[in-house]
Amino acid sequence: MKAIEMQARPIALMLSVFIFFLLAVNFFFLNIVNYNLGGMEEKAQEQQSKMVSVSEKLNAEREKMTFATQVLDVRDILSTFSRSQGGLTTMDLAYLIVSESRKHNLDPYLVLAVIKTESSFNRHSVSNKGAMGLMQLLPGTARYISDQKADVNIRRADELFDPVTNIKLGIGYLSYLMDKYDNQKHAIIAYNLGPGNLRKKLQSGTGLPQVYYSKVMKNYRLMLSLSNKA
Repeated sequence: MKAIEMQARPIALMLSVFIFFLLAVNFFFLNIVNYNLGGMEEKAQEQQSKMVSVSEKLNAEREKMTFATQVLDVRDILSTFSRSQGGLTTMDLAYLIVSESRKHNLDPYLVLAVIKTESSFNRHSVSNKGAMGLMQLLPGTARYISDQKADVNIRRADELFDPVTNIKLGIGYLSYLMDKYDNQKHAIIAYNLGPGNLRKKLQSGTGLPQVYYSKVMKNYRLMLSLSNKA
């Protein structure tokens, strides 16, 4: 019996050593696999970051190209109406309209339609109610918007004959109305009718006047056709 026990001890010891060896090898290879997986994950994250960076750069370049294309398009539309704008070239005016429209999240072709409806691109235009300039702003409205949204202040009413001042304030006013009503049709009608009068019409339930809105939409379609976007 003792002899059997003596023989079994070396075998058990060898088995223990073998099992320990297998565990050690397994642990070693697991570490290698984990290391490789970690490296692969890190590389994958690096590649993903690079792809995101490239995508952002491409989007930025695409945005620049879209902006430039719109400016050239609006310039071509403006050139068909050929009115003097106080020293501004059609390119200057186009750049101003597109940049201000995009800043206020407005369609520049809709802005062109409003200008066409309001003044036919005549910067000296004055209405019988005293609205002035390209986008036909009342001095009181212009002062209010200059305090609220636009990055321009006016001291005298005749500053509204300046195309840059008028367009910045006019686009600011249209944007203000779009935000106020969250309804393009109501915003356009309010641009002509005034927010107070629009409120009375809506409360009375008698229906809204359609003539001005229809003119703007007709001119909007005209602008799109001139830009081959219709």
